[in-house]
Amino acid sequence: MIVNRIDLAIGAQIRRQRNTLRMSLFDLSTIIGVSEFEVAQFENGIKRVSALGLFRLCKIFGVKVGYFFDAFDLDFQSQAANDSIR
Repeated sequence: MIVNRIDLAIGAQIRRQRNTLRMSLFDLSTIIGVSEFEVAQFENGIKRVSALGLFRLCKIFGVKVGYFFDAFDLDFQSQAANDSIR
């Protein structure tokens, strides 16, 4: 499986905010209705977070959607050449 840079960056921001709020994997998984394993996959960029998932995380974490992209320098031209939109 190929992990893409954007998924990794979003996952890192999820982990960072979860840890900042002192939430466990169990806490977050219970709130969003997925398993702890799935949260770990999101955080490691293995599983892609849907738009609805990002929206829910924004509400839970009290952040705007841009938070998930702030730490990542998006280069859409090179990313588009390497990734496909699913």
